[in-house]
Amino acid sequence: RLALLILLLLLAVACGGGTESTPAEEPEAAPAQDQAEEAVADEEEMVEEADAAEEAMEESLAGFPITIVHDRGEITLEKPAERIVVISEEFIELAVALEVPLIGETFTQLPYIDRPILGDPVYIDVSNPSMEQLLTLQPDLILRNAPPEGIEDEFHEQFSEVAPTLSYVASEVGGWKAAMRGLATAVGKIELAEQQIETYDARVAELQAQMEPIAAIAPEATLIIPTPDILGIIDGRFTLGALAELLGVTLVVPDNVEMLPFGYAQMSLEAIGDIEADTIMVMLRVEGDVDYLGK
Repeated sequence: RLALLILLLLLAVACGGGTESTPAEEPEAAPAQDQAEEAVADEEEMVEEADAAEEAMEESLAGFPITIVHDRGEITLEKPAERIVVISEEFIELAVALEVPLIGETFTQLPYIDRPILGDPVYIDVSNPSMEQLLTLQPDLILRNAPPEGIEDEFHEQFSEVAPTLSYVASEVGGWKAAMRGLATAVGKIELAEQQIETYDARVAELQAQMEPIAAIAPEATLIIPTPDILGIIDGRFTLGALAELLGVTLVVPDNVEMLPFGYAQMSLEAIGDIEADTIMVMLRVEGDVDYLGK
C-alpha cells in the first residue's frame, strides 16, 4: 500500500496536479536531425556540381578527337589541349587574343602584353630551346613558328617527340591566321578565332582605304626595325612587312643588303644612305633609348 501511495503521489506531481502548471516550451530540433538535413543538402549540391562538371566536360569534348593540319603535317588530339607551350614571338599574341593561358613561352617582351591572360609561363630560349625543359613542363600541345621553305627545320621532329606540335610559317601571307585557327581548334575556341580574324580584316580594309592616296604618290617604302644592338631591315616576306605591303606599299631594300629567306637582314647605318625608296618607315618600341632616328 505504501508503495502504491508513493507511486500515486509521484504521478500527481508529474502531471501538475494541485499546482500551477508551467506552459510547455517548443522542443528544439535534435542536433542529429539538423546534421542529417545539412548532409542531404550538401549531397544534393555536390550532385548538381558533378552534373554541371560532367555536362561541361561533354560539351568541351564535342568534336573530339580532332585532326588538325599544319605546315609540317597533321596532329590528332583526343581532347582539348590544356598545357600549351608557344615557341614563337609571333604567335604569343594569338594566345592573348584567344584568352589561352600558357605554361611556356619565348617572348622576351612578355611584360608589355597581357600577362594575366597568359598566366605565369616559363621562359624558353627560342634560339636554343631545351628539350629537357619541355619534358619537365609536360605540355599537351606545342605551337611554333616554322622556318620558311628553303631553311632546314631541325626542331619540328624533336618537339613532336615531346608533345603534339603545330608548326606554321608565320612569314607567309595569312600564316598567322592558319596558326590562330589551329590553336583555336586545339582548345575549342574556333568561333572566337573567327571573330578576331573578322575584326582584323575589317581594320585592314579601313587602313587600306586610308593608305591608298599615300601609296599612290609614294609606292615604294623601306621598313627599318631599330633596336639597341642592331639595325634591322625587312621586306614583304617578314610578317610585319607582309602587313605593310597588304596596306598598299612595296617594300624595297638596298642592293648591297643580303636578305635572309624569311625577309630580314641586319644593316649598317652607312647602308641607310643607299636606300632609294620614296618613304622610310621605322618601327618604334615603347621601351629603349634607340637614337637611330637622328642619324
